[in-house]
Formats: sequence, C-alpha cells, structure tokens
Amino acid sequence: MMLYQFQPPLLERVAAGFDDIKTVVRHRMGMAPLPHEDVVVVTIDEPSINEYGRWPWDRRLMADLFEKLSPASVVVLDIVFSEPSNAESDQIMIDQISDNNNVILGYFLRNEATEHSDDEALDYLEECAYFDYELKADTVRVREFPFSELNISPVADAAMTCGVFTTEPDADGLYRHYPIAYIHEGFLLPPIGIQAVRQHLNREAKLVLDDDGVDYFELDHAQLKGQNFIRINFNEDVNQWSAKDVISGVIPEENIKDKIVIIGVTEVGVFDMRPTPIDAVTPGVFLHAMATSNLLNGNLMKESPTLDWSGIIIGLLTILLLSYIGNPNVRIPLYVLSIVTVVGISWFSYFQANVWLREFYVASPMIGLAVVIELFSAIKADQQNRQIKDAFSSYVSSELVGEILKDPENLKLGGDEKEISVLFSDLRNFTSMSEKLSPIELVSLLNQIFDPMTEAILKEKGMLDKYIGDAIMAIFNAPISLDAHGERAIQAALAMVDVKEQKNLSLIEQGLPTIEIGIGVNTGPAVVGNMGSQLRFSYTAIGDAVNLASRLEGMNKPYGTRILISENTKNTLQEPYQGYLLRRIDRIRVAGKTEPVTIYEVMTDTEQNQRLSDRFEMALNDYFAQSFQSGVNQFKALVDEFDDGASNYFAQRCQQCIDEPPGDDWDGVTSFKKG
Repeated sequence: MMLYQFQPPLLERVAAGFDDIKTVVRHRMGMAPLPHEDVVVVTIDEPSINEYGRWPWDRRLMADLFEKLSPASVVVLDIVFSEPSNAESDQIMIDQISDNNNVILGYFLRNEATEHSDDEALDYLEECAYFDYELKADTVRVREFPFSELNISPVADAAMTCGVFTTEPDADGLYRHYPIAYIHEGFLLPPIGIQAVRQHLNREAKLVLDDDGVDYFELDHAQLKGQNFIRINFNEDVNQWSAKDVISGVIPEENIKDKIVIIGVTEVGVFDMRPTPIDAVTPGVFLHAMATSNLLNGNLMKESPTLDWSGIIIGLLTILLLSYIGNPNVRIPLYVLSIVTVVGISWFSYFQANVWLREFYVASPMIGLAVVIELFSAIKADQQNRQIKDAFSSYVSSELVGEILKDPENLKLGGDEKEISVLFSDLRNFTSMSEKLSPIELVSLLNQIFDPMTEAILKEKGMLDKYIGDAIMAIFNAPISLDAHGERAIQAALAMVDVKEQKNLSLIEQGLPTIEIGIGVNTGPAVVGNMGSQLRFSYTAIGDAVNLASRLEGMNKPYGTRILISENTKNTLQEPYQGYLLRRIDRIRVAGKTEPVTIYEVMTDTEQNQRLSDRFEMALNDYFAQSFQSGVNQFKALVDEFDDGASNYFAQRCQQCIDEPPGDDWDGVTSFKKG
C-alpha cells in the first residue's frame, strides 16, 4: 500500500512496463480507438524535405503552407519561431498568420536558461493562459518551469493565441501522459492540444486546483477528476498529410476546411523522438494529435485511485482467506486464479470503459503475500515433517513416513474412528531369564529380540505403537490406510514367531532358558489419533478392538498357543491363506461383553499341522455337542501324538464336564473375567 501511495521511480518503471502490456496487446489486436476525423497532422517529412530543402525552411515557404491551411478551423504549430530570420521572409509569414486568424503558436518551457521572460513576453503569455480556474489551496502541485522559449514578438502578436508543446516522459523514459497545465511566471498555461480544442469548439476549459494538483478538469464533454495529466489513449493511427502535398495543392480545400491541423516535423534526424509503449520512435507531434483526438472523442483514459486502493485491499484479503485452505494443490491454483482475475478486471476496464487501473500495484502485493505465506507454510511444514520423521521413523517404515507426510492433518490432536487391526505380543519366560542376567545384559537381549520383531512389523507397514516392558503393541491401517491390514498383521505375527525361534537357538548355545511368545490380533473399529495434551501426546488407538487384541495375547497361555486371532480378523482374510492355516480354538466371552467371539490359532501350513487342525476340529465339535467322553479320548490322543497344548486344555475341560456335568443353559462359551 505504501508503494502505491508513493510510487518510487524504480518501482514505477517496472509497474509502468507491466501495465503497458494491455496497451500493446490492444494496439496489436487492432482494437485501439480511431483518431478523430477533424484532427490532422501536417508532417514536414522526407518527401517535403526532398522537395523544399533542409529544415528549417524559409519563412516565405511557411507562409505558403499557412495560406493553404487558411480554411482550417485552427492551425497548431509544434514548432517555435524563437529567432528572426531575414526581415522580408519574416514579414510575409507574419502577414499570412495575421490574415489566417487561425494559427496557434507553440512554445516550450525549460528548467534552465540564461534570461527570464521580459514584460512583453509576460503580457503575451497572459493572453494564452487559462482564465476559468478555481484554487482550493494556497499552493498547488502543478509542475512549474522557471524559463520559457517563446516566439518572437511580431510573430506572437500576429497569432490568435499560443500553447505549450512541452511534454514529459515517465520514470522509464516513455511518454504516456499529456499535460493539462503548467505554471510559468505565475500563469496557468495550457498545452497546444487543449488550446486547439478550446479554440475549435469556442469553449473555455474549467479547472479546479488543490494541493494535490488538478482536482477537476472539464472541456466541453471531456472531464477528468483527480488527474494532473491526461493519460493518452493511444489511437490506432494518426491522420496525416505531407506538407509537400498541402503546399502543392494535392490536398483539396474542402478536405482542409474546419479541421484542426497540427504542423510538426517528422523527418528522421530532425524531429523530436518520443518513445511510447506502442512505438519506440514516435514523433512528438503525434502525442499532441492523439491527445487532441481524445479530447474531441470524449474517450479520455480515466484513472481511479479509489478502485486501485479497493483492489489492493480486496486482493490482499482474498489471499489471506485462501491461505486458510489446507491443501496446497487447491490453495495455490486459487491464488493464481485470483491474481489472474485482478488482471482480467483491469484489462476489461481498459478495453471496454477506458478506465486505467494499476493492476501491477494490486497483483504484486497479492503475489508477495502469497509467496510469504507459502514460504512460512513451507518452513512450518518442513519443521512439522522433521518432527513427524523424528516421532515416527522408529515406529513405522520409511515408506509409511512418506505417506504420513503427504497428509500431516491425520496426526492432529484428537482422534477419528477407523477400522484397524491391532497386534499385541508378549515374551514368555523372560522373568526367569532376568534372574540369570545382569540388567545391562537383559536390556541388550531384549533389544536384540525387539529389533527384528519391530522390523517385521514395519515391513508389513504396521505402526509400532509402544513397547510395554517385554510386550509390543502395533497398529495396522493407521495412520495410513492399508489394504488387507488383517493379513498384514498376521504375516507380521508369523515373522515375529520366526524371530523368536531363531533367537532360541542362540540362547541354547549360551546355556540360557529359551523364550516363548504370545500374540493376539483383532480387527475392529477404534479411535485412532494423537492422544494426550498439547504439551505431551502420542499417536495410538483406544477402544474395544484394542482391548480384545490384548486379551487374545494373554489367552495364549491357557490354550498353549502362540498366535490367536478373532473371528473379526478372520473375516477380513481371503483364502487360500498365504503360508499359514487357521485352527478354530474356542468361543469366548470377555469381561464386559455379552456376545461371544470365536477365536482361531494361526499355524504354519504344514502337513502335520493340517492333520492336527482337522482332528482337533472333530474333537472340538464333540465338546460343543456335549459328547465329553469322546472329546476326552480324542483330545488325549492329540496330546500323545502332537504334544498339543490346546488339546491338553480341552481334555481337562471335557473331564471337568464329565465330573461336574453342565446345566441345561450350557452353550460351550468360555467366559474370561480378564485376559
């Protein structure tokens, strides 16, 4: 906003060039306005120089030119007769100017000179100045020049009036503006374009000045508010005749009648070059012609600081609001769309309504704010990613960390309900082993076991939730969704059993007791997320699904099994099973629940285990059918042949039922008060 307020020259060069794009595009598309038909430039061009000699011409020849242009409404000079030539030629030209009574002389203002204007010159300037103006302040911000280069008095006295042909470039050296007024020696002086329209229409211009400069300008139906300069609405072309054609009579009198004719030099090497957005080499006289056409056509470019300020504020607010969109794939395109919209509105206003908006000063703060926001967002995201990597790199695979980083919102404080598979494992006989090892040796052994077991979990894209002494809790399908998460949990469990078997070989060699493991897996809905407070929290899962998995892990002891899963997990699996088989173990009812759950043991897929599973299923059916004696016989046979812990457990259950027959309400479900 401050940059728009002060518009420093260096930045204004960039801004002006950016804004010029729409001018160039409109011009090349052939959509620029046409010049007013009554405005014509008579060019002292190459054919004229070739015909009548080098410039400046003898003033007799200028008199001939003026004589040919006598039918014109006004003849405006973008040249100055500041020095006398030979007396005879001067007088002929002066007489012709006087006879024409339609000549507006041009003069220019300068910052440096050796002499000030004399009283006669001041009297002359007074007649050329604005008459109808209002001052709203003691000082006005209108450009003042201390010196002038005027026409010689005899020529000045013969003309109807005069006007300034001084124009000034913008900060980048291009000409885009046309003055409304300059101050010199206390007079408020109009340029030749405005002076020509005043005389052509016989209308007086109205000016209101304040401490910011020109507050209001009106000339016939042309009006401007709050602009010190006319922003030139560059025409598609300029109506022009060669001075040679005018002098030689090629241009008929009826074509000249009632025209505003502006005479200027356009021959290369002689004319004053004025680079503009549409042409790097533009004769200065063309600027006067286009400004005059703008005034007559009523298509002055209107600047609107109010709309610019509104655009800046609305644009910045839009970027701020869009910054709250979490997904950068949505947020950044919307940034671009909003900025393109700003430019589009500016272009539409220019093409359709002749309103000049400074889209650079609107779009650039939007771009700057968006870049700053995205930089801070990137820094924050990088910090967050580092925290996530630090927090999860030891608990999930590197591949899973990458997935988490794609959507860190999954890790916000609080939880969401989601179906997961939970794995609990616990080492057996570890307490007795601790009696034979020092604490350091015990921790080292535990790490040697946990490292490959954790790797087995991570390999299946599970998340290591926590270590609880010699127990492990892992989650599958959170924080990242996984296909077949129940299957992955089982494969991890089987790999953990293999780790245990390999470690036991090492323990035997060391003369240490071997260890066993119990693993429980359950699938079901749970609340997953960051649990705790803003100061301390961890990503975990809570709910009945977690509790049942923990209970299943503990039930491996009475059943003599290693891996137990619930029917919930079994129902997620697809047959044929990959390297394992399932043996139905029991129907249980855990504490706090009324509905029973069927549980299964995961066994490696071998011929022996298949025979054990089939025969165990037959014996289990006898047990549920209350054929307890048959069940005892079958289970004992399995114990003798396979040394199977689950068969031993049910042999005792069958015998207990024989000794103490169950009641009529017996349903075979085993109730556990705790896991």
